[in-house]
Amino acid sequence: MKEGDFVRLNYTGKLEDGTVFDTTVREVAEEQGIEQERDYGPKTIIVGAGHVVEGLEEDIEEAEVGEDMEVEVEPEKGFGDYDEDKIRAFPKREFKNKHDDEPRKGKRVNIGGKPGTIISTVGGRVRVDFNHPLAGENLLYEYKVEEVIEKIDEKIKALISLYSNTDTSEFKIDLADDQVEIDVPERASYDRSWLFSKKQIAEDIFDNTEINTVRFVEEYNKEEIETDEGEIGDIEDIREEIENKEEENEDEEIEKEE
Repeated sequence: MKEGDFVRLNYTGKLEDGTVFDTTVREVAEEQGIEQERDYGPKTIIVGAGHVVEGLEEDIEEAEVGEDMEVEVEPEKGFGDYDEDKIRAFPKREFKNKHDDEPRKGKRVNIGGKPGTIISTVGGRVRVDFNHPLAGENLLYEYKVEEVIEKIDEKIKALISLYSNTDTSEFKIDLADDQVEIDVPERASYDRSWLFSKKQIAEDIFDNTEINTVRFVEEYNKEEIETDEGEIGDIEDIREEIENKEEENEDEEIEKEE
């Protein structure tokens, strides 16, 4: 493998004691009692793009398609060394007002765009650990590169799959010279990850293919739009988030500069 290659791989990540913390293999997830509400199967990554931890990525560069591989990854090339300075304390009243009105030990929170874990809620203070949950851990990955993707339309769908929870088979890709038109399924309009990632997907297409123009085509039919009050509330929430995001990036363009 080389930097820039699109590859599909299956992998299972374990801690030193054998605990499985991540896998693309459904059978392994079932054996380990890992949550099932996710899609299993080969994950697509771009070698060198940081889609997996550094130690695994470096090993993938030496792998061959179809070869069963195993690599041990130390913290500095995994999820980082554990840093005590990444633990912060907040006044409980302020924390409830600004961040989470029901703080409890072990709960995951996001503060200022930084994910963290509440480690205590005593003494009128909430302490949050902003280290990655696997910081300081030695990791073991068992993996196999299933395929190297060569076709441009498959690369584009692979990029979509990295950011969207919508089935990529529902997206239609139309290539013409150095342009691509992506027909977006209506269900993607309810997918927050898709709504916030279109610009990033376009940029990744520019960086990893010869495409210079990306067009997203979205079509809505009045009779097919649900008017359920709950769904409308969700849509309004999404619209507000998008508007805030657009204000931050108002002057940015989606088309690649030549």
